[in-house]
Amino acid sequence: MKHTNQSKMQKNKIQIFLDQFFHIVFMLCAFTSVIMVFAIMVFIFTKGLKPFWPGNVNGTYSIFNFLTGTAWKPSQNIFGIGYMILASIYATIGAILIGVPIGLLT
Repeated sequence: MKHTNQSKMQKNKIQIFLDQFFHIVFMLCAFTSVIMVFAIMVFIFTKGLKPFWPGNVNGTYSIFNFLTGTAWKPSQNIFGIGYMILASIYATIGAILIGVPIGLLT
């Protein structure tokens, strides 16, 4: 009888150790994933905002003109994404108008 209790206790200790070990491993994986996503965001934003910083090699560009401009002519250094933003908003509204009623009625 004592022998089975000791083997059960030994199995419990091993199980507890394995649970803690894999908990730590998975937490490290989760933290690594979050840090990598953050690093990618920082990289993209720093590279993407370079044209708007003063002292850029190709000259600086106004963020306001970029967001509200309607012409896209890279050869003339004219960049405007106003129509692209507006089209995205219209597409989102259309998707909501179609998807929400179908989802609710389903």
